[in-house]
This record gives sequence, C-alpha cells and structure tokens, in this order.
Amino acid sequence: MLFQVTDSGLTYAQLTYWKNSATLYGHAINVTQNNWIALTNYGSVLNKQGKSAEALAYFQEALRIKPDEVIYNDMGNAYWHLNFLDKAVGAYKEAIRLKPDFKEAHNNLGFLYLDMGKKQLAINEYNFLLTIDPALADQLRRDIQQSP
Repeated sequence: MLFQVTDSGLTYAQLTYWKNSATLYGHAINVTQNNWIALTNYGSVLNKQGKSAEALAYFQEALRIKPDEVIYNDMGNAYWHLNFLDKAVGAYKEAIRLKPDFKEAHNNLGFLYLDMGKKQLAINEYNFLLTIDPALADQLRRDIQQSP
C-alpha cells in the first residue's frame, strides 16, 4: 500500500514536468548536462512559439555539444523567421554539408531562395530534391512555377 501512495506521488510530481513540450524539455535541460537533444527540441518549441531569437541560443548551445544537420536546419528556420536570410542560407548549407542528402534542408533552402527572389537557385534545389524525394519536391515545383 505504501508503494502505491509513493508511486502515485511520484507520478503526480512527474506530470508537472510533462504538461507540455516546453516544460518537459526545459526540465530535461535543468536536470541533465550536455543534453543536445533537449536543447534542440526546446529551441524548436520556442521557435514555433515565435521566440526565434531565444531559440537560437539553445541551438547554438546544442551545436557546441554536437554539430548536427538537424540543429543547423532548425537554426536556419529561426534565422528565416527573424528575417536574417543570409544567416538562414548559411545554416541550411551547413546542414547539407554535414548530410548532403538531407531533404528537409534542401527543401527549406529552395523555399528560402524563392523568398529571396533567387529563382534559379531554388530550381537547383528542386532538381536535387527531385532525385531524393519526388513527393517533397512537388510543392517546391508548384511554388517555383507560380513565382515571377
């Protein structure tokens, strides 16, 4: 019986950390060291909440621990939200350098190039993306066709 009460108390305490992604990842960062996964995920949550500048600090800390293509891709998204387009391009290119067939980075870079008015560079990303994921390339193709 005592075990059940204690177990219930622990479960209740844990639930306070798991009420949403931000609190879960924030707690993981506070109770662990060098947790690049928690840092990256917390940064992604912040970016989705419109807190891109704050998210960048978490991505940079995660990259200090482990250079990773997903982190660079997420960093590119944050830079794009902040309208730091050249930095976003650099982050996506670094993600691609680390993993040349990283389709999400190629896709994001293609859409960013369109946003920047660099249609030929977007077409280049589309052509590469077509070789690794034709379905993902299709939306980029439609947007390229609709751009001036």
